[in-house]
Amino acid sequence: MAKTKVGVLLSCELGLTIFNSRIERPVTTMFGDPSAPIVECNVGKVPCIYLYREGKEGIERPPGNVNHRGNVWALKENGCTHVIGITLDGTLSNEMKPGDIVVLQDFIDCTSGRQQTFHDGEFGSPPGKMHVPMIPSFSEGLRQCVVDSANEAAINVISSGVAAVLDGPSFATSADAVRHKNAGAKLINWCTSPEAILAKEAGLLYVGLSLVTYDARVQQTQLQMTRNTLASRSNMDDLLRVVIDGIGIRDWDKEISELLKSLGTDDTSCTCTEYEKREDC
Repeated sequence: MAKTKVGVLLSCELGLTIFNSRIERPVTTMFGDPSAPIVECNVGKVPCIYLYREGKEGIERPPGNVNHRGNVWALKENGCTHVIGITLDGTLSNEMKPGDIVVLQDFIDCTSGRQQTFHDGEFGSPPGKMHVPMIPSFSEGLRQCVVDSANEAAINVISSGVAAVLDGPSFATSADAVRHKNAGAKLINWCTSPEAILAKEAGLLYVGLSLVTYDARVQQTQLQMTRNTLASRSNMDDLLRVVIDGIGIRDWDKEISELLKSLGTDDTSCTCTEYEKREDC
C-alpha cells in the first residue's frame, strides 16, 4: 500500500484549526510559485499539506489570477496523493443554504483564459499533449470516502451537486444565476476549474467540497459572505478531521493505478509518471 499524503487547497478566510505540527515552507515549481507557501502538517496520523489557493491573508489575488498550475504542481512535487479542494460557493437552489457542505459531483466550466494543462508546448513543460478524461469529474472513490466518513460521524453533508465555475471576482448577475441554474448547476464558485482538471492530469485523486456561504440569486456583499464563512468553519473542521482519517486507513493503490492508466502514464514496473521518467524506465 502506497503512502498516503493529503493536499488541501482552500481560502485563507476559512482559518481551519485541525492541522497540527505545522511547518511553513516556500517552494517554487516549473510553473512558477504557488499562491502561498505550502504548510506541511498532520491531521491525526495522516501527513498533509495545505495551501491557500488565493494567497495568504492580506495578499490574496482574484480568482482569475490564481496560479492553479503552480498550486497543484507544488502538491504533486511534495508527495501528495490526494487533493481536497474546498470552495466557498453561492447556492442556486432552495435545497442548499448557507452553512451546508456539498460533495461536488460535477462542474460546468464557464471560465475563460485559464491554463488548463501542464502540457502547454512551452520549453521545460512536460512533452506532448494530454487529453484528460473528465467523466467522472472527480475521484468517485474519494467522493464516497467523504460521504461515508461524514455518515459514520453523523455529520450532515449533501452528497452531490453541480457547480458552475465562473471567472469572478464579481458575484453573478440575476440573469447569470438563472442561466446556470437552467444548465443544471445548483452552486456557483470561482476555483473548481481548472483545479480539478490539473489535479487529475497530475495523477492526483481529487474531490471538491463546497461550503455554501451565500445565496447567488439575490444581492450579496463580501461582508455577508465572510460572516457566513466564519460561522461555518467549525463544521468544515469537523468534516475534514474524519475525512482525512478515513483517507488514511484506506488502500488507494487500485484507484491511483486506474487513474494513471486512464491518462496513459501507468507502468507496472515503474511508479513515476511521464513527467518524471527515470533513466531506467
